[in-house]
Amino acid sequence: MKQQVAALDFAPQLCAAVVSPDRALLGQVVKEIKEVGVSSQEIKTLLVPAVARRLGENWLGDSATFGDVTIGCARLQNLVRCLKTNRLTRLIHPANLITPLNCLVIVPQGTQHTLGAVVLADHLRSAGAHVRMALGVDNVTAGRFAACQSPDAIMISAPAEANIGNLRQLIQKLRQKSASAKIILGGGVATERSDLALVTGSDYVSNEIHAALDLVKSDSREE
Repeated sequence: MKQQVAALDFAPQLCAAVVSPDRALLGQVVKEIKEVGVSSQEIKTLLVPAVARRLGENWLGDSATFGDVTIGCARLQNLVRCLKTNRLTRLIHPANLITPLNCLVIVPQGTQHTLGAVVLADHLRSAGAHVRMALGVDNVTAGRFAACQSPDAIMISAPAEANIGNLRQLIQKLRQKSASAKIILGGGVATERSDLALVTGSDYVSNEIHAALDLVKSDSREE
């Protein structure tokens, strides 16, 4: 019982790490936890479930966003994989783990400014991703891009004034043409409402590029 209490004492620290924009923080926290004597088995069987419950409680209590819960759970899943294979360096040095993801960046038709999407594409390429852009396209054209490219991730950059119904229709079309791709919604619209992922059908809403990449990689990585 003493070991269980000691392990669970780290739940708040681990919970903060899995939702942090600092991608290296999770590895640092896990390293510290193991250094004080908490085993990998305790982390997997005690800490991870406790943190998962905490994320859900925070969402229900409106102290965490849908995006926080999504990326937090994705990182917990990756943590379990790394502990299982004893590859903690994947957490401690995340910059060395970026695999070449295939990304499609879309700016919907009618959007006047594309600078944000261009900056996004540049950051993705710097992170090692293969990027193709589709600027100012309608739903049918966007679907064709998705079908031809078979992307791992589709990132939509939309302004704050974007029509939610139009975005939902765009995402539905993209799902039809590329069912396996993760769809990330960002841009000015990402700050407009907390339930944006739910009402549009996107997998994640974020302007934090590395967090979005973590989400995609956690689902596509094979150990």
